[in-house]
Amino acid sequence: MARHLTLAIFLASLTLISAHCQKKYGQNESIDKRGNACEPRCGLRYADERLCPLCTKKTSDYRCHPGFLRDEKSGLCVDPQDCTICDFGESRLPCGRKCEATHRHPFKPKSCSCKGCKPRCRCDFNKGYVRDTYSGRCVAVNIINA
Repeated sequence: MARHLTLAIFLASLTLISAHCQKKYGQNESIDKRGNACEPRCGLRYADERLCPLCTKKTSDYRCHPGFLRDEKSGLCVDPQDCTICDFGESRLPCGRKCEATHRHPFKPKSCSCKGCKPRCRCDFNKGYVRDTYSGRCVAVNIINA
């Protein structure tokens, strides 16, 4: 009887340890057979998995859902505007893309109504960049006007 009780306690302990050690996935991510070695990140947004040697190995891991990027500082999957590292030509500015100039409308953004807004990544017009609505990237204003 004591053996059965010891065995039951041992098996229950293993179950609890196993459940505790499993990695929990966060918001905007799920398990993916491709793993996350080559997923787009805030600091490397346009990664091409075909060129990444680590992606040839099929290893399951948590990966951000489409449209989200892994933030290197927090480890979370975030909206690209909420990255702590902004993309080329971007800066963390009030209200993010709400007040952003584009290649179709390269205007100097006026101060927007930003009640409750937090700084987010957007193309920095003061440094000469606007959003190219075709590629989604920041481009230099002087290239557009040329």
